[in-house]
Amino acid sequence: MSTTNTNQQESVIAQWATLPQAERVPFLQQHAHLLTTDFFNELKDEATRHIWRDTDHALALAESIVEAAEKITRHPVHRALGLMAIANVYAFGKGHFARALGLYRAAVEACIEGNDHTYRINALIAQVYVLGMLGRYDEALEIGEGVRRMAKSHNDWVTFVRASNNMAIACQRKGDTATALEIYNEIVAMLEGQTSFRSEDERTFHTEQRFRTYLNRSNALRDMDRFHEALDSVFKALEIANTLSGSIPRGKAFDSIGITYFFLGRYNDALHYFQKARDAFQEANAERDYIVEELFATQCWLALNAWDDVIHSAQAILERCATFDAGYEFEMAVAHLYRAQALRAQGALDAAQTDVARAIDLLTQLDNTRWLAVAWKTQAQLALESNDLPNALHFAQQAMHIFENQQLPVEYAQTALVYAEALERRGNIEEARRTYRDVATMAEAEGLDWLAIPALHGLGRCACAEQDSENARTFFESAITRIEEMRTTLALGLRATFLSDKLAVFEDAIRLALQQNNPLETFYLVERARARAMLDLFATQTDETPIKALDENDRAIVENINTLREQLRWVQQHLAHNIGLDYRDTFTEERRQQWQAEARTLEQRIATLIRELEVRNAAYRQQPLFATVERDIPDLPPHTNLIEYFTVDGVLHACVVQPGGHIEIRQLAPLKAYQKLLARWRLQLNYTTHEFVHHRDVAHTTPQIQRLLARFYDLLLRPLQDTFASAQRLYIVPHGPTYYVPFSAMYDSETNTYLVERTAVSRLPSAAILRILQERRKQLVYTYTSQVLAYSLQGALPYVHREAALIADMLQADLYIEDEATSDALGREPRPVRHIAAHGIVRSDAPQFSSITLADGDLTALDLTMMSIPTGLLVLSACESGLGVVHPGDEFMGLSSAALHAGVQSMLISLWRISDESTFTLMQTFYEHLLKGSSPAEALAAVQREAIAHPQFAHPFYWAAFTAMGDAFQPLL
Repeated sequence: MSTTNTNQQESVIAQWATLPQAERVPFLQQHAHLLTTDFFNELKDEATRHIWRDTDHALALAESIVEAAEKITRHPVHRALGLMAIANVYAFGKGHFARALGLYRAAVEACIEGNDHTYRINALIAQVYVLGMLGRYDEALEIGEGVRRMAKSHNDWVTFVRASNNMAIACQRKGDTATALEIYNEIVAMLEGQTSFRSEDERTFHTEQRFRTYLNRSNALRDMDRFHEALDSVFKALEIANTLSGSIPRGKAFDSIGITYFFLGRYNDALHYFQKARDAFQEANAERDYIVEELFATQCWLALNAWDDVIHSAQAILERCATFDAGYEFEMAVAHLYRAQALRAQGALDAAQTDVARAIDLLTQLDNTRWLAVAWKTQAQLALESNDLPNALHFAQQAMHIFENQQLPVEYAQTALVYAEALERRGNIEEARRTYRDVATMAEAEGLDWLAIPALHGLGRCACAEQDSENARTFFESAITRIEEMRTTLALGLRATFLSDKLAVFEDAIRLALQQNNPLETFYLVERARARAMLDLFATQTDETPIKALDENDRAIVENINTLREQLRWVQQHLAHNIGLDYRDTFTEERRQQWQAEARTLEQRIATLIRELEVRNAAYRQQPLFATVERDIPDLPPHTNLIEYFTVDGVLHACVVQPGGHIEIRQLAPLKAYQKLLARWRLQLNYTTHEFVHHRDVAHTTPQIQRLLARFYDLLLRPLQDTFASAQRLYIVPHGPTYYVPFSAMYDSETNTYLVERTAVSRLPSAAILRILQERRKQLVYTYTSQVLAYSLQGALPYVHREAALIADMLQADLYIEDEATSDALGREPRPVRHIAAHGIVRSDAPQFSSITLADGDLTALDLTMMSIPTGLLVLSACESGLGVVHPGDEFMGLSSAALHAGVQSMLISLWRISDESTFTLMQTFYEHLLKGSSPAEALAAVQREAIAHPQFAHPFYWAAFTAMGDAFQPLL
C-alpha cells in the first residue's frame, strides 16, 4: 500500500472515531473505495484501543463497524471483524464474558463463510480467554493447544504468543499455576529473542505482549509464593507500561505490585498501589477492573482487621458482580470468603458458615481447586472458633493437601497454623510445636513477618505448656518485635486495628511475666500494648497533620478534603442556628433531618479521603513515624502514685508505680463483674439525669449512687489502697470500660469518704504519654494571656455567658462570645489556659467527629488533631466532653485525646451531662484555687471537696462529672 493511501486511511479512521454515532456509517460510505478487509481490521483495532480509554465510546465504534459491513460492503469477514470489536469491548472493558463468547463464535462462523483463516484464528484465540474467564477450562485449553500447534508449524510467533498467554491465564484461574508459569517463561524466551519486525504495528504488538507476559508471569510467581521474583517481573512490566498509551496498563501493573506487597505484609504499600490502580482504571472508565481492584483492597482490610470495612466492601462487590450476566463467579466466591472471615472475627459464626457454603458452591462449579482449599481453610478456622477440633483438623488437612500438591507454600503454611492450633488445643503439644517451627522457619527465610508472628506466638504457647519459660519469653519477644516493626510501616489511622488481633501475644507475654514475678517486665509489656497509635500520633508533633500532601499529585485530595470540611461546617452552622426551632413544625423537622443526613455523608467522605491520604503519605516517607516505649519507670514526684489497669485471662489487674520506681502488681476482679457493675451505673446515672432534667430533686438517688460507687471502690481500689495510702496525687491509666467511671467519686464505705477527699486524681492514656507531656512542658513558654470562648447555642445555654465573663475577669483573659467564639479564634499562641463553654456532642459511631459547637460550626476531634494550640490547661465546660470510644489496645478516641495531641498539657473534661448552675459555681471556685497556685487536678479536688460539704451540691451528680486529664499536677498561674 502506498504512503498516500496509508495516510488517507489513517486520516479517515481518525475522523471516523470522533464523529457522532449517527454520522459514522454515512462517512464510511463516502470513502467506500477504502473499505477493504485490512481497513476493517484497522477500524477494529481503533475501537479496541479505545477500550482502555472509554469503554462506551469503544462499543459505539465497534457497533458502527458491524453496521458498515452490513449496509455497505455486505462482506462476512468485515462483519466478523466488527463482531470481534464488539466482543473485545464486552470481554476486556465490561466483563460480560458470556456475551463476548457468543460474539466471538459468530465471528468464527462469519470467517468460515468468508473463507478467511487469519481472522478465524484470532477469534479462536479470543475464545480461549473468555472460556477461561467463564471457568470452562478444558474447552479453553483444547482450543488454545490447537492454535499453538498450527502457529508453531507456520513459525508464526505472533499467533503463538497470543494463544499461549490466554492458555496460561486459563491455567491460573483453574489453579494450575505451575503449568501457567511454564507457558509464560516460554513466551518470554520467544519475545526477548524476537528482534526484527515486519511493520510498526508488529513492533507495537511485541511491546504490548512483553508487558502482558511479564505482568502475568509476575502473578504466577506470586501465586507460587516467589514474591521477590514476582516484584522483579512486575516492575519490568510497569517499565514497559509507561511506554504504552492509556492508563490501564499502568493500572494492571500497580495492581500486581499491590498484591505482592500485600503478601509480603507491607500493607500500607499495598493499599497505596491499590489506590493508584483504582485511579488508573477510573481514568480509563474500566468499570470491571475498578470493581475487581476493590476486592484486592478488601483483602488488605481483612489483614488489618478492619472488619466493618471488609463486610461493607464485600457486600458492594457482590451486588455489583450480580449485575453482570456471567464471568464473575470467581470474584463473588472470593468476596464471600473474605466476608466470612470478617464475620468469624466478629463472632457471627452462622453467617460466616453461610458465606463459606456459597463460596464452595461457586468454586465447585468453576472447578477451582486452589480456592476450594482456601474455603476449606476458612471452614477449619470456623470449626476451631467453635472448638470443633476434629473438623478443624479434617478441613485443614484437606486444604494443606491441595496447597502442597500445587506448590503453594505460603497458603500451606497459613493452613498449617490452623492445624497446629487445633493440635495444641487437643494437647498434642509436640506435633503442634513441630508444625509451628516449620512455619516460622519458612516465614523467616522468606521475610514474611506477618506469617512468622502467629507461628512464634504458637511456639511460645507450646513452651509455656512445657514449663519452658525462657524459650517462651524469647518466642513472645520475637513475635512482639515483629508486630512493632510491621506497625510502624502503616498509616497512623490503620495501626489500632492492625494490633487488635495481636494483643493475645502481649497478653501471653504479660501472663508469663506475672508468673515469673517480674513487675518491671509486666509494666513494660502492658505499656507496649497500650495506646500505641495515640503515642505514635504524639511522635508526629503538632505540625504533622493528616491533611498534608507529601506529593504534588495529592494536592487535589487535600483540596477536596478542605472543601468538604467547609461544606460540613456550613451544615453544622445551620443545625446549630436552628437548634431552638419548634420541631413540631413538619417542614422544620424534615429540614433538620436532611441536614443531619448531609452532615453524616460529608463526614464519611472526609474520613475516607483522609485515610487515603494517610496511606499515601506513609508510603512516601523514608522514615516511618513512631514512638518507642522506654523500659524505665515514669519519674514521679513525692506523694504521687500511678495506677495502670490491664486484663489477663479476663481478670483485671493493676500496676501501681510509686515514687522511686517501686512497682506493685495486684490481681483484682473478673472483668465481667466490672462490666455488670458499669451497666448498673449507667442505668442509675441515666435515671438521675432524667430526674434532674425534669426539675426533680436528685437527693433521693444518693444511697443508690453511693452503693454503686462503693462497689467500684471495692473492685478497683480497695485491693490497692495500702500501696497509695500516703499518696496525695494519683495518676490513673484506665483500661477498657474503666474509662467511663469517675475515679474521684469512688466511695470507701468503711470510712464513708470519696477518694477525692484524700487524693487528687488525673487520668492518662498511658505512662509513656506522661513522659512526653513532661518533656513538652519544659519547652512551653506562655507568650499570651489566657483565653475564654463561650457560645450559648442561640441562647439554649443561658449560663455560659455569665460563666465566661466571670472567668475572663478572674484570669484577665481574652474573651470571645457568640459570633466571635470560633475555631479560628483559638489561634496557635501558647496560652496558660483556654476555657471553652459550649455545647458538647459525643459520637460513639464516629468518635473523630465528637465535637464542641462553636459559632462557625462544630470543633471536632478531627479538627483538633490538625491544630496546634499549646496550652497549659484546656477546660471543656461542656456535656460529655471526656467521653469517646475505646478501641482494642486501649486506643481512646475522642476530644480529650485529640486535644492532648494538639499541644494541650492538661484538661478538665466531663463524663456526663451537667447542671449549668452547678458548673458555674464549680468553675468559679476552681479558678480561685488555680489562681492561688494549685495545679489543675488539685484545684478540681479542692472544689469537689467543697461541693461534698455543701448540701445543695453534695450529690456526686453535680461535682463528679468533671475529671482532670494529662499532666495535671503542675501549677499554672
